[in-house]
Amino acid sequence: MKFSSIHTEHISILPFLLLLSTTIQTSHVAHASPLTRTTETCGFYDNEKSSCKDDPGCVWMSDKDDTRPKIKGECWDTAAIVANGDCATEELVFVIRFESGCEKVDGCFWDGDECAPTSEWELVEESCEFFGEDKTSCDAGSDCVWMSDPRDVLYGLCYSKADIADSGKCAVPLDQLIVQSKSDCNSIKGCSFKGGDANVCAVALDQLACDSGFSNDKTKCQDAGCVSKKKKKKRKKQKNDFTCNGRWETEFLSALKDEDGNHAKRAIESEYGKSTYKVVIVEPKKRRRKRNPGRIQLNVDDNNVVIEKPEFG
Repeated sequence: MKFSSIHTEHISILPFLLLLSTTIQTSHVAHASPLTRTTETCGFYDNEKSSCKDDPGCVWMSDKDDTRPKIKGECWDTAAIVANGDCATEELVFVIRFESGCEKVDGCFWDGDECAPTSEWELVEESCEFFGEDKTSCDAGSDCVWMSDPRDVLYGLCYSKADIADSGKCAVPLDQLIVQSKSDCNSIKGCSFKGGDANVCAVALDQLACDSGFSNDKTKCQDAGCVSKKKKKKRKKQKNDFTCNGRWETEFLSALKDEDGNHAKRAIESEYGKSTYKVVIVEPKKRRRKRNPGRIQLNVDDNNVVIEKPEFG
């Protein structure tokens, strides 16, 4: 009976030991998310923010939508954040709100407001806005333009040429900044430097305006920001030996030489609309039609390839 009693006692505590073991294992697993959070240690700091910050391999991640002083969050392994690539958790649910935490994670930097990938810093560094009031650096950037106060060319800011072109104003009216360099102005799509008394960077006139307004005066054509082009020699003496063309139509058409004729036609219609200019493909040995300033001729070879720069007429 004594033996039987001892045996029975061992059997009675066995379920308790099994339950305890299961509880310990379950508690450990609850701290880890195998797919995104490979933490054997950091996960145990979820309720211990200070301990998480003290561990060099862990970083405290705050709830993105909770901006209260006592921020809800989790402790993550820095390697898991590096692997995610956004300096945050998947879908940006949790973010790093402290510079010291951001500095722990490879590939991240503190931009003053948030923890961001260093790749974003590289983009900022390469952008024209990064140069700010540094005129020398701005002038060295081929995609940048120095926008300055009309009274002092040294006082201004650096802008992207693309941004100035997109504004459609060739200036920054709100800050009263303009382009004072003729070469810079003429390199911004849609802009042209007007000479003479105007002496200003302005929205470029189109082909029709240049032709109808200044085709009889070469100086006025150039002062208006248009491009004068010498006419091809013909037997019959002409009153004017030049044509007055829009700056940016001329620039655009120059890039279409050696293109397929049909492709070039579609490109022109896409850029200016189908109703702005009449585009015709002129096949080899076909007689040139009477000049029409609103028409663009594409001279092609037998393979329908544009053999010379398209021209108006």
